[in-house]
Amino acid sequence: IDSIMAARRNIAPHHYEGNIPVFQPTLAQFESFNDFVQNIDKYGMESGVVKVIPPDEWKQSLPPLDDRIDSIHINRPIEQHIHGTNGMYRQQNIEKSRNYTLEQWRRTCETLDHQPPAKRGEKRKQIKHDAAEQFDYRFDDSVFTDEYCQDLERTYWKSLTYNAPLYGADMPGSLFDDSVKSWNVAHLDNILDLMDEDLPGVNTAYLYCGMWKSTFAWHLEDMDLYSINYIHFGAPKQWYSIPQADHKKFYDLMKSIWPQEYKHCREFLRHKTFLVSPSIIESHNIRVNKIVHRAGEFMLTYPYGYHAGFNYGYNVAESVNFALESWLDIGLISQKCTCISDSVGINVPRLQRRVNGIESEDEDENSHDDGASALLTPPDSEEGGNSVTTARPKKKTKTAKPTKIPNPCALCPSHIRLETLPVNSKVNVHRGCAQVVPEVTISKDAGSREFVAGFQAIPKLRFSLKCLGCHEKQTGACLQCNDERCNRAYHPTCAIEAGARL
Repeated sequence: IDSIMAARRNIAPHHYEGNIPVFQPTLAQFESFNDFVQNIDKYGMESGVVKVIPPDEWKQSLPPLDDRIDSIHINRPIEQHIHGTNGMYRQQNIEKSRNYTLEQWRRTCETLDHQPPAKRGEKRKQIKHDAAEQFDYRFDDSVFTDEYCQDLERTYWKSLTYNAPLYGADMPGSLFDDSVKSWNVAHLDNILDLMDEDLPGVNTAYLYCGMWKSTFAWHLEDMDLYSINYIHFGAPKQWYSIPQADHKKFYDLMKSIWPQEYKHCREFLRHKTFLVSPSIIESHNIRVNKIVHRAGEFMLTYPYGYHAGFNYGYNVAESVNFALESWLDIGLISQKCTCISDSVGINVPRLQRRVNGIESEDEDENSHDDGASALLTPPDSEEGGNSVTTARPKKKTKTAKPTKIPNPCALCPSHIRLETLPVNSKVNVHRGCAQVVPEVTISKDAGSREFVAGFQAIPKLRFSLKCLGCHEKQTGACLQCNDERCNRAYHPTCAIEAGARL
């Protein structure tokens, strides 16, 4: 018994993919979900995510899915429209009115518009389905070799604004049979079991039906919880994560790219709307971990570990949040988005009392105890260090006004770090803005240095127009619609983010 317990405690990564730990536990190590995740917690709290490949004995013990497949109904999937350029994008989800069976979903995934590109030297094929044949949900994912996934990843970042994919996301349900006692995503042993209410996707499972390019944008989990994701069958997922040590640098970068969104909601990254490519992030000295997640494998995400990714093709995955006791300190200081009416909140003090076996008749019924947030500071915060620490409550003081960042471009209010060209010694504009504003041109001086000419020819009225994208006026110069009957106006970068044609 002692040797078994020691083996369960001494769990180390089997190997690393990039900087992400990959665990291949024995059946004894894998048996208790709660014990396992506590023993590997230190790894995930450094890398943002980890992969767990379950033992073959567990996989072989799973009941066949054939009798449960008919329960999958993709009701009102979202169509994902992604707008932007130069590695920085905004995602807009539009709910479609149509419903799909899994068979209809797979047929849609295999149309030419939604197939992943073929391997080099091959052509994509229009797959024809015989209506008389019995539908087989299974999928041969052997085509998705490491080399093919790398090619597809490059294609994704070049083409993500084209052919909007569908995503059957956030669908309540599970494909795990109740007979599965360990690592059943719908019935995980964790402290969220002590909650009175069911919160879909938080302590009850969600199903996700993916297709090529269906995307999950950069985000943290609600309440900074942990999460688990298991692919039942189908094509892989590509995951990206930010190590917790770079958590604040990443947030500051996103804040600088989308200052208006930050101004409107400090928790704007919980909107799951914003995408930035790994190459752009890494150019700001922020590390990006990446890994391919295949069918039959688990991915775990961790508090303060920002993550994002996309699907390589037709697949079905299952996900839910969970929490360790150590999360309680994190939950006490977690902030939630206040501009979304159904933003998730958990009464952490009450949950903490229940974990400690204390039940009170006069428990506060509010979903979140904001008073506790004054006692703790999150990692890499402006006031805190690299770990959650307790501190005395601070007296209320006047908040200093934030330092105004100099605007890099005289034609738009965006602080996106794009290449700028000089107009004169005091004024610069983005190269991209100069290329679309009709009055200006990019010229070269005697030393072959580029500069922007014609800036003075821009009508003064255009500097006072209100932008439909950022709603600012008298900042930069707006472009107007070509249709004389239309009064829409955008700054050049705001037009790109909104998907307007320039």
